[in-house]
This record gives sequence, structure tokens and C-alpha cells, in this order.
Amino acid sequence: MATGRINVAPMAPFDPMSDPNSLSQRWKTWKRRFETYLVALNVTEKKQKRALLLYQAGQETKDIFDTLVDIGEDDDYDSAIAALDTYFLPKKHVDFEIFKFREAKQQPHETIDQFSTHLRKLAATCDFENIDKEVKSAIIQNCLSKRLRRYALLDSEVTLAKILAKGRAFELSESQATGIENALDSTHISDEVVEAVHPTTKHNRRDKQHTSFHRQDFYTSSECRNCGGPWPHNNNICPAKGKSCLNCGKSNHFAKVCRSARKARFDQQENRRPSKKYHKNKGHKIYGKPSSSESSSEDEFIFTLKPTECLTGATTTQVHVIKGNFGCLLSYQTASALGLIMLNVNNVKPEHATHEQLMKEYANLFNGIGTLKNFEVKLHIDDTVPPVAQTPRRIPFHMRQKVSDALDTLENDGIIEKVSDATPWVSPLVVIPKKDGEIRLCIDMRMANQAIQRERHPTPTVDDLIHKLNGATIFTKLDLRSGYHQLSLAEES
Repeated sequence: MATGRINVAPMAPFDPMSDPNSLSQRWKTWKRRFETYLVALNVTEKKQKRALLLYQAGQETKDIFDTLVDIGEDDDYDSAIAALDTYFLPKKHVDFEIFKFREAKQQPHETIDQFSTHLRKLAATCDFENIDKEVKSAIIQNCLSKRLRRYALLDSEVTLAKILAKGRAFELSESQATGIENALDSTHISDEVVEAVHPTTKHNRRDKQHTSFHRQDFYTSSECRNCGGPWPHNNNICPAKGKSCLNCGKSNHFAKVCRSARKARFDQQENRRPSKKYHKNKGHKIYGKPSSSESSSEDEFIFTLKPTECLTGATTTQVHVIKGNFGCLLSYQTASALGLIMLNVNNVKPEHATHEQLMKEYANLFNGIGTLKNFEVKLHIDDTVPPVAQTPRRIPFHMRQKVSDALDTLENDGIIEKVSDATPWVSPLVVIPKKDGEIRLCIDMRMANQAIQRERHPTPTVDDLIHKLNGATIFTKLDLRSGYHQLSLAEES
């Protein structure tokens, strides 16, 4: 009897038509929520539980339920659940479930606890004897943190709980350290803004506005004058810092905001300014703050570039810097963009040989029909069979000349030979006319075949032929119209 009922929002119906790969897992999740739903409503009668099950599951699930067997009576809730379980929970393949577990990897957005929970869900269908051991092994193999992996491998006796605790500590310390470093970056001034001081001339002022990195502490525009992007920058670091302009060649700004002329102009006169000697920094203040930057030598000079000519062009590319003293490699894409690689493809026009040219060039291959090399056919004769000399068949008059010509051709090609002596075996000649007016010569060998012992050979099936053709890439259609004539007969046969 349902008593003390409270107001609970209806459940979302179960969707049996979406992703079939997750059908069983989604049904388990929905069924657990439904059991909680029944407890919240304080429903204990099985008839009412069955009615709520079919109502809350939705019309599509109800249609499936109506097609099932062994669903029990209207008050049999357990049979209804069992029937739906049988339908939605097919027999699992443990090997495939283990494969999914082994392939699970921690995603960049996942914490170590979320990754552990995901692994436990996958392990629930793998029938592992020790789930903690398997989850620990998966975390060591597929977690993102190298520090955590090294910690877990230090001691083989470390437990899963300790690994998770250490992973949380690593994640928390990384988050806190990143926050502190970002705060420090926003309050410190880089040493790169310190530059040498030149005599105040019009020319030097123009150069300085492009070589120095402009500070915008009091700049009111929303656009950065160094990179052209939005100001202020989110990480307080300008993308143009330390970069060279592709227009003027100077540092700390991009070409799109360069204030030099679009075409670089070079002073053709040699720079005759005397070299200046700079002494060790003794703690000057820059922008009201003490500078900790010191010169590495008491004799440092600033040079002006000589007139420079661009030989190829300008491009923007990504450069990978590695440790060590190695040579430089220029990628194909960058070299092509700079015009350093020119490809000249020579078009070769193939000559299509005619039938007559091939016949003339390979005349030795088109003389006669040829024979199969290094092979002879040997007939096994049963001497107990008496020879039979059959009566020749009549040949129509209009075919006799064609038959005579065909026999002469076979004799000239060495396929047949005349027999003038007495012979115990004689088989009749059969002439068959073709549609094009030609003839086909055949021999009725039915009587002679009785004296020939057969060689047994298994006939290959289509599957056998397909297996032998596996890996073949070139196929040729060959008409063996005179194939038997190309087989030499052994002398004793």
C-alpha cells in the first residue's frame, strides 16, 4: 500500500532507438534511476510498480515490451524487468570489453579522479578478479602526468588510493603554481625593454620607434601597436615580442602595424658614427623601477646593418629550435614559398606502336604458333584395348579445299604429319563450319580415348583460383585458341 507519497517530477523516458553500442549501459543507468524513483514515491505494490515502469519508460519501450515473451501477469513486476533486461542486455563479449578498457586514455580535460571513475565503469563488464589492480595498471600506462607515472613505478607495493591522492596533489600544486606565475608575469617588467641610448637625431628616433618594444601602460586604444591584436593581452605577453618585422626587418612588431614605408629604404652611406663604450650597469631605474639587468662585458657595441637586399622574398613560417650544435634545415613548404625550389616537369609523349610495327620488330615471335618450352605430353596407353580403325566421314565438296588448306597449314607448322604406312588406329575427321565462313577441324577420339589411361588431377574451385590471385594487380585476357597444338607429344606416345 502506497502511503506518505511526495511530489516527484516524472522521469525522462528511456530511448531504445539511439546509439545501439551504449544501449545496455544506458538501460542499466535508467533502471537504477527508476528504482530510486520508486523509493522516492514510496511505491511498494508490484502491480503499481509495473504500471509505472511501462509508463515512465515511454511509448517506444512499451511497444518493444508488447512483443516480448514471458512478461508475466499485470502484477508481476519482476518478470517485466527480467524481460526488458533480456532484450536490452544482450550477452556481453568479455574480450571486447577488456579491449575497450585497455584502450581508455586520460583526456586533457579529465582529472585523475574522473579518469579513475571512467575506468571503473569500463571494468564493471570485464569480469576482472581484482578491479583495483587493473585500474592502477591502466592509470600507470595511460595517465597524462609523467610525474604521477614515475611515482607509481617507484614502489610496486603502492596502492591505488595512494596514486589517486598523489595525483590530486600534483593537479592542485600545478593549478596553484600556474596562478602564482601568471600573477608574477603581470606585475614584472621584462628586461628586454632596456636598450642602449643613441644621440638624439631625427634618424635615430625613427629607428627607435621600431626596434624598441612599446609599452602601453597609458595607451588608451583597444588595439596593440606592436601586434595589431586586442589590448590589453590576456596573458600580459605580446605575441610580437622578440619577433622580427617582415617589412622593415626590425624587432618587436609585426609588418601589419609597421610605421616604416612599405618598401624598405636603406641608407646608402656608410654609418660613420663612432663606436660607443657602455659600462657596467650600476642600478639605474627604468620606468621608476630598479633594473637587475647587467651587461655581460664592459665593452659592448651596437652596430648598424649595412645596405641589405632581399634576394627572394618574405614569408611567415614555424621554426623548431632544438638543443645542440646542428645544422639548419629548411622545409619544402618554406623553400617553395620563398621561391627557392623550381620544378620543371618534362612532358613525355608516348609513341603508340601500331600492329604492323610490332609484327615487324618482333617477327621471330609471330612465325607459326610456337610450342610450350621444356614440356612434352606423354600418353599412357592401355595395351589390352584392341586398336580400332574407323571409317572416315564424308566431307562436303564446298569444304574440301578449305580442309586441304587447313591440313597443309598444320603440317607446315609441325603440328601433324602424314602417315603412309599401315596404322592400327584411325579416327575420323570432323569439320565444323564457323559463322565467318572459316572451318574448325576436329577429330572424333571417342574410341581412341578408351585406350588412354587418365591422369587424375583435382579441378580447382573458384575459391582456389581467387586465393591464388590474391595480391595480383595486373590481369590479362588470353585466348588459347590453339593451346593443345602448342604442346609437344612425346616420341613414345
